[in-house]
Amino acid sequence: MRLLRAHNDGTFSLVEFYSKPPPYAILSHTWGHDNEEVLLKDIINKTGTSKPGYTKLRFCAEQAAKDGIEHIWVDTCCIDKTSSAELSEAINSMFRWYQNSEKCYVYLADVYISEYNADIRCFQKSWWFTRGWTLQELLAPTCVEFFTADAQLIGDRDTLSSAIIKATGIPDDALRGYPLYLFTITERLSWTMHRSTKREEDSAYSLLGIFDVHMPLIYGEGSDRAFSRVLHEAVVYENRQHGKFFRILRKAIPPRGMHGLYAGRRRLRIISSFWTLLITAIYMLARANGKGHKVIDVLNIFSDIEVVDVGRFFLCILINLNLITVMRPSNRDEYIFYQQDTALLQALPGYYYEWFIFILFFDVKLPLQLPGDKEISGGTI
Repeated sequence: MRLLRAHNDGTFSLVEFYSKPPPYAILSHTWGHDNEEVLLKDIINKTGTSKPGYTKLRFCAEQAAKDGIEHIWVDTCCIDKTSSAELSEAINSMFRWYQNSEKCYVYLADVYISEYNADIRCFQKSWWFTRGWTLQELLAPTCVEFFTADAQLIGDRDTLSSAIIKATGIPDDALRGYPLYLFTITERLSWTMHRSTKREEDSAYSLLGIFDVHMPLIYGEGSDRAFSRVLHEAVVYENRQHGKFFRILRKAIPPRGMHGLYAGRRRLRIISSFWTLLITAIYMLARANGKGHKVIDVLNIFSDIEVVDVGRFFLCILINLNLITVMRPSNRDEYIFYQQDTALLQALPGYYYEWFIFILFFDVKLPLQLPGDKEISGGTI
């Protein structure tokens, strides 16, 4: 880990620690234009003092000194972003670095003390609450303090919790430091719905710490592929730690005529990959159709139900989200599903419900049949 140490002449030097670092404070902020931020090379070359971002460095160092902390960490200049290996290691370690800090100082560049005193809502409207990376910076540290652009303390995560809840929708228990694994994957995903990042893949990579997973970064893969990989790792971790989704889905998938130990192992692999695709497909489909909040609400409703028939469970969700239309001609024994009023689906054997995810996710036009089912009316099964 690379830390900054401030000197009396207003400059900074870098110190690297290969084992446990000394106590340090950490800065949370929103990036300006790249040419405005102080980079690693600026610290090494003793340049960049005229950049707007230098103000944030001085603020962080001065506040840390007041709190008796000698070292600080700032993402703009403590990571060598020209090294893909170092960047990947840093992003995978970021949550832990914030978690282990003595204090996290949030610098709100668009909030001034005069405005805050006049109307606290300017705090809730800060751009800081809309950025993807600031989610983990809010939740990971033990102590989070909020400062205005003129370096005035307005409160900490505890004293400002009501305003933070209104701005983010994050429950109080999460703000109080409850372990994040106590919250469902879909609930944690809901905290990201109004957040964005400069690089599209970072909208997924910024969640690595939120889901306590590690994986290589592949810039250029696109946000959908990145989200799919993150959610897969999150589900694998969830299954390994708690087995909740195994318990829910074990009843839903038939053994396909297999018996013994091999069948059991195969069932676990099927369940794991199935649930990964289920979450990914619904989430991506909802994002693409602008129904992000609604899909989170629907998934949370069903999250604790013992599902006997996953096919109908999945179709219920899609119908309630108005993502597909369901018809049953009076002279036929099968339902016809239209995806966004274009893709006709009919005649897939009923026990292969999991393939319905592939149909929707990859827009493959295959038939689907629900033998012996009841009439569908009013968007329910």
